[in-house]
Amino acid sequence: HTIKSISNQTLSHAPNTTSVDFNPNSDSTFQRNLTFNFPASISSLDLIRGLSRRSSCSLATSHLDGSRMSRTVLQLHLGPWLESLALPGSSVTESSLLALLPHLTALRRLDLSGLDMSGVFLSREEHRQQVQVALAGLKKLDLSDLRYLSDLTFNRLTGCTPRLRRIEQTSTVRWLDLSRTSFTPESLCSVAQVEGLSLEELRLRGCKELTDYSVEVFCKHQPGLQILDLSVCTELTSRAVQAVALGLKGLRLLSLSRDWRVTDKGLADLMVLPELRTLDLSECLHVSGAEIVKGLSAPEPRARLETLSLKSCTYIRDLAVFSLAQLLGSSLRELDLTFYIYLTDLSVAWWRPPRRVSLEYKGPSFTRTFGNMSFFRPPSMPFQEKPRLVTDKALGVFREQEGASLLVLRSLQDLDLSACSKLTDSSITQHVLRYPDLQRLSLSILPEISDDSLASVAYHCRSLTSLEFSHCPRISDQGIARAAPYLARLQHLYLSYCNALTDRSLSMLVQHCKRLRTLDISMCKYISLTMVELLQSQLPFIENVHCRFVGGADLTYSDFFLSPAA
Repeated sequence: HTIKSISNQTLSHAPNTTSVDFNPNSDSTFQRNLTFNFPASISSLDLIRGLSRRSSCSLATSHLDGSRMSRTVLQLHLGPWLESLALPGSSVTESSLLALLPHLTALRRLDLSGLDMSGVFLSREEHRQQVQVALAGLKKLDLSDLRYLSDLTFNRLTGCTPRLRRIEQTSTVRWLDLSRTSFTPESLCSVAQVEGLSLEELRLRGCKELTDYSVEVFCKHQPGLQILDLSVCTELTSRAVQAVALGLKGLRLLSLSRDWRVTDKGLADLMVLPELRTLDLSECLHVSGAEIVKGLSAPEPRARLETLSLKSCTYIRDLAVFSLAQLLGSSLRELDLTFYIYLTDLSVAWWRPPRRVSLEYKGPSFTRTFGNMSFFRPPSMPFQEKPRLVTDKALGVFREQEGASLLVLRSLQDLDLSACSKLTDSSITQHVLRYPDLQRLSLSILPEISDDSLASVAYHCRSLTSLEFSHCPRISDQGIARAAPYLARLQHLYLSYCNALTDRSLSMLVQHCKRLRTLDISMCKYISLTMVELLQSQLPFIENVHCRFVGGADLTYSDFFLSPAA
């Protein structure tokens, strides 16, 4: 009704006009939460003047030239209305930024990530006073990727933003991301002890100077933290892990990726954190998984992991994998075992879901309500079954009894087994990968698997939306033909370096995979560009078709990806 009334009003004031086309998208009255991206240079003056007619706006720019004209236009036309300014990786100089900031009196969010900011920024008192007045209402400040960020510069910036400085009195700040900066152990200790500060999320990825002691101090003073990213903090050891387990009882996510000095020590203590749902230990080369199993086998409460990454953890063996499957079967949704070179068919077989057995002709039915008669024992209830540790003896029995399985990963949604080079078709096809709720599966760089694996996965995992079989040379048109009819939900398919595929495979995808959005067939030398273009025209949702070197073409002809025309 609103749009109609505006259209009628326009017509009443234009008697000589027979019709009016009204587009609400072009009327600033109906536009909300818009962010404009453009170079802040003389060439954009008309656009900038148009933005000044809006009540408020956000601005993201990757280039701000040093001309006086550009600074003047931004100051006069946008200063009083600009609520958000993002300069990620911009070439703006410190002098230009100092000249601009005092005029941005309405600013609420400021992104300075990636700037080359030296130690003299805001060193003069008059500059700090001007910036402090302008940024009195600033609520969010992004300082990530500031390579030369020092304690002195950090203190100057926060000192010019009164709303942020109130962390000394209030708990208004909930998260900090200082990843890939020169954040020092002393700085972490200082932040942790700010009076009234109660962080929920802290990301310090790539802060390589941090020490175990600084993590201990932080965990002691910030017990309410829920998300902690300490990946690529290469000086940390298992002592930091123990501090996290002891001090952060409500932790939900922990990333220790590429912390090469971390060992099994302390991981058992982590597993008794009842709220822990995500654990990333990728490329922690000294982790064997034994302590994780030990912690998960402890009495309740214990972690119910939903996401676990053990990528490139080369010390993990079959026994640990079996036990993890047993202990996490009911909760695990995402499992990354990429580049786990010791993963075998035996390992994967123990994740097999149970068979659905029809009881129609299997004897009499039983009730779960029992009187005083004790003719028979009541059937076991699902919640009475307790997880059991897998022993070497049980492992030996399993090797002798093919098909045995202790547990299922019933809730698994994401599984990555890429580059587990010892896997064969038997691990995929013989009652193993049968997860009806699995959505994302990667089986790339597995030279031993064939069309049988692809067909089995498609038949038993019909909820798949993303499937990767790149660098699997034994996948052919026959496998695609067998799998495609069961992949109606598939949106992303990666088949690069599958050299046995031809145009016939694309025809099957066009026929059965109508929801496909992304297709990667790079290096498939028997697929023609003509068929690629036909596929693109036939699939309604296709967005990207990666087709480098298709048809055996050289780099100058086909090193690109196709996307639908506007």
